[in-house]
Amino acid sequence: MFARQRRPTTALDGTEPPVRLVKHSPELNSSGNPPLQGSPHGNPPLTTSFVQQLQRTHGNRYVTALAERHRNAVPEIQRTCACGGTCDHCQEEDEGLVNRSLIQRELPFESSPFSADSQDDKKAPEGFCTPFESNWDLVVAKAKMTEVLLPFLLAKYKLDTFLLYLDYLTSPSSGAKLFTDEENAFVKSYTNSPVTTDEVVKIVIEIQDAIPGKVKLEDLPPGEEVRMPIVYFLGEDGLKRKTNYDHVDEAPGVTAGGVGSSDFGDDYRQINGEVVFLRKVDGSGKTTDVSMTTEISFTVADAIDFCPGDAGLPEEQKATLPLSRLEASGAAFDRPFIVTFDRTNGPIPVDPARFQSGTGNGTTGSLDTPNEESGMAWNEWFESATDTLFS
Repeated sequence: MFARQRRPTTALDGTEPPVRLVKHSPELNSSGNPPLQGSPHGNPPLTTSFVQQLQRTHGNRYVTALAERHRNAVPEIQRTCACGGTCDHCQEEDEGLVNRSLIQRELPFESSPFSADSQDDKKAPEGFCTPFESNWDLVVAKAKMTEVLLPFLLAKYKLDTFLLYLDYLTSPSSGAKLFTDEENAFVKSYTNSPVTTDEVVKIVIEIQDAIPGKVKLEDLPPGEEVRMPIVYFLGEDGLKRKTNYDHVDEAPGVTAGGVGSSDFGDDYRQINGEVVFLRKVDGSGKTTDVSMTTEISFTVADAIDFCPGDAGLPEEQKATLPLSRLEASGAAFDRPFIVTFDRTNGPIPVDPARFQSGTGNGTTGSLDTPNEESGMAWNEWFESATDTLFS
């Protein structure tokens, strides 16, 4: 994880670095914050605010190493130098400790750990979405996620994904963060996602299937674009989608995932937009082809949130389990966000036979297709039949 290896606490040549093991008591913070779990060997407990102070002055790596040693009943290290752990030499020793600990292992993801798909309770790992019983375990988990997961997200999924998780791990949100700039890399990741492409294909097919009985060829003046709202074809319910961003190798897969809920309400996927038809005819006025362009506006509303949720595969649980427990412990906070983007499909050809007209007796057909019995086009046959019926 690091550009270069730091010297560990025990030197590679077998010699001991200039430190000595003692039992010492960190200076207690004067605040009245509840104490963390008692440190081993009878040392007085650390307070939460003191740990936060150490994070600011010494960094998360130092606090993680300290917490690991306390939790595993290892005597605290007191350096012979008077720096208190701030000089370069001591910092190298601390990072050496961290390099040899579990928190430096990579967190492999093979499918999205953030899917909202339902999961059999029997497969959920023990402790998923339950609070930490020990404050020390909480501190260690928080440091691991900060020092390992966040850099991983920044390197693989870039800045906005990193910032969303940083917010999730650090502070409560007052409202959803909006992503609307089409040039923004995070927005582009949704726009260009193969999951979005699959959803566009589904929408276009649904619109085509809804054309019969809703659009007639005579509604489409030759050579002129005719715009109709998507809701006309799909209805209000059809605008509400269930898009599941389940590709873990892209930002939508680790930020949105499936449709679930959070402290801010239900997630949703909403579309809107227009369908553009263009009809062409030959010299006799007969329709030669009809094209359709679909202009779709997407809104994805979701949240970085794990409880309730799916713990994912065992390798994913290295991230999802501690994150869920941090959330259940009140040490991580739902981070809602909204992404808006546009996708255009087409123009694509549409079979003119889809544009049908209803008749009095329920017969349907293309307006340009002759009736088998009369030889007349359907619209001419319908007018003739109506005149005959009411004459």
